[in-house]
Amino acid sequence: MAEEPLLDETHTRLPPTSGGPADGDDFVSLPSGYLLSRYRLLETLGQGSFGITYRAHDAQLNRTVAIKEYLPAALAVRQGGTLVLPRSTKLADDFRWGRDRFLAEAQTLAQFENVPAVVRVYDFLEANGTAYMVMELLRGETLEARLKRESRLPAEVVEALLPPLLDGLERVHATGILHRDIKPANVMLDAEGRPTLLDFGAARAAIAGRTTAMTAVYTPGYAAAEQFTSGTQGPYTDIYGLAATLYQCVTGVMPPTSLERLMDDKLVPAAKAAAGRYAPGLLAGIDAGMALKAQDRPATIAQWRPMFAGILPTVAGPGRPVPLAAPKEGAATRVSRPAPAP
Repeated sequence: MAEEPLLDETHTRLPPTSGGPADGDDFVSLPSGYLLSRYRLLETLGQGSFGITYRAHDAQLNRTVAIKEYLPAALAVRQGGTLVLPRSTKLADDFRWGRDRFLAEAQTLAQFENVPAVVRVYDFLEANGTAYMVMELLRGETLEARLKRESRLPAEVVEALLPPLLDGLERVHATGILHRDIKPANVMLDAEGRPTLLDFGAARAAIAGRTTAMTAVYTPGYAAAEQFTSGTQGPYTDIYGLAATLYQCVTGVMPPTSLERLMDDKLVPAAKAAAGRYAPGLLAGIDAGMALKAQDRPATIAQWRPMFAGILPTVAGPGRPVPLAAPKEGAATRVSRPAPAP
C-alpha cells in the first residue's frame, strides 16, 4: 500500500516550501525550517480554503507531526512572511471568532487520545496572530484512493471499517462536535486497513454559519439535505455522510446528491444494488442511514448501531430517541451474513 502523509481538507499534495512569501500580501505557507514554538516545519503538505497543513518535527519528543494552521483565505492574509491578519476591519471579528472556535475544537479533540478512528491531537497553540493544531502524522491511503483502485470493497473489509468508525463518531458526538464532512477522501486507511477520520469541520461550519465570506462545509454526494438548507444538523447528519460513504464501498457508485434526490429520488437502495454480496443487515443499516429526510434517519449512533445486526426500531428521527430491542451479545461489531449460495 502506498504511504502518503496526512493531507488537508482538499487532500492536495504541494511541493515543499523553499522560501518566503511571494511579493505582497498573499495566502502563502510558512517557509520550511521555520521554528514554531518547539516544532520545526519541514514542508507544506497541503492547503485549502480554511488553512494550511505542514509536516513538522517535534524537537522535544523527537517525533514527526502534522500541524494545521488556521488561515481562512476569505478572512485573512499573511503579511511579512509570518504574521496572519484579517483582510479588513470588517472581517476582524469573524476571523477572531473563528480562531477561538478552531482552538476550542482542537482542545476537545485532544481529549480523544485513544478513541478509535479519530486522529490524535497532541497540542494546540497561538502564534503569528493565528492558531495551530498539532496532530498525529498519519500514513497510508485514503478510502477514496482505494475505491478508485478497487471500486467495491470486499465484505470483510467493509465490516472491519464499521465498528471503529461508529465507536469514534459516537464518542465525538457525545461532546457536541459533528464531523460534517464524512466522505471517502476524509477516511485514512493505515497499512492494516484501520480507518481514521480526517478534517473535522465543526469550526469551519461554525464560521460559515456566521459570515457570508465563508462557504458552507459539505461535499455533494455525501452531504445530508439539511446541510444544503437551513435545517438543524445533528448526529444524524454525520450518519448520512457515513452511510453514503459505505454505500459507495458496497456499490462502487457515488450516491446522487441529496438535492437531486429531493427533486427526483432515483437512488437504488443498497439492499437492491448490492444484494447477495454483503450481509443483509449491513445493507439495511446503510439504507436507514441514507434516509433523505432527517426525521426518518436514526437520530444517534446508538440508534443506528443495532440496525446493522438486523434490529430495527419502530420509530426513529432526530430529537426523538426511541427504545430499541437490546442487541445480542457482540451485535455491535457483528453483522449477519447472507446465506451461502446453494
